Amino acid sequence: MKKIRVIMSSYDPGLVDKSMQLIVGEMKKMSVPISGPVPMPSKKELFTVKRSPHVYKESNDQFMLCTHIRLLDIFTDSDAVVKRLSSISLPSCVDIRIR
Repeated sequence: MKKIRVIMSSYDPGLVDKSMQLIVGEMKKMSVPISGPVPMPSKKELFTVKRSPHVYKESNDQFMLCTHIRLLDIFTDSDAVVKRLSSISLPSCVDIRIR
């Protein structure tokens, strides 16, 4: 039996959870054994931008960008599962990687 790993990431945690539940529902319809979804640690990027280049140049703004990641393992030998995974329509802001 081979393992298919699905990794989803997005800036919106609600969209990642809804998309992952959609995939889990499809796999349960096909009665395929799965492991997950597992929430992975969020990647946090901090950006510091100067407010003004001249008078208030010591004044800074900070922005944080959080990427939320979910992991799902699917255990199957069937090619129909891979075709079903590729045919599921997901929102454009959700990044999916299938290994």
